[in-house]
Amino acid sequence: MNVRLEQDLLKLEDVSGVVDRIESFLRDYVNRTSADGVVFGMSGGLDSSVVAALCSRAFRDSRKVLGLCMPEEETYNPKDVQDAERVAKIFDIDFRRIDVTPMVKVFKGLKVVDPENKVANGNVKARIRAVTLFYHANVLNRLVVGTTDKSEMMLG
Repeated sequence: MNVRLEQDLLKLEDVSGVVDRIESFLRDYVNRTSADGVVFGMSGGLDSSVVAALCSRAFRDSRKVLGLCMPEEETYNPKDVQDAERVAKIFDIDFRRIDVTPMVKVFKGLKVVDPENKVANGNVKARIRAVTLFYHANVLNRLVVGTTDKSEMMLG
């Protein structure tokens, strides 16, 4: 199944049809690749919560769906973690919390680091979270499901 971003695809006149197509795509892609399930990041926000709901509905088996919450001390908000845990419980998916602070600190120890460069430092955190997701996917023979929204994709 090819998914293309066409103008008609963004119309939500048939919401249940869109949801069905996404769920089918997830199941079919996992089956075609002989993966054992999916893994994705859970921030407690809207995008990752929608992905949690779609994956839960697509697989209907908590052993096939893993949500990783990856807080770090600089931006840690306990409410976000609680929200992520609540979403995982509601949709009956496997949930793990991994503090990525130690990995972030390794990068802060490099001589090239500019503590004032918020973009570079923010990208390090995003890359560490991506490495963590892909590591779990590789070890568990799963696929990573992205939780990026359209504006993030367009901005790179």
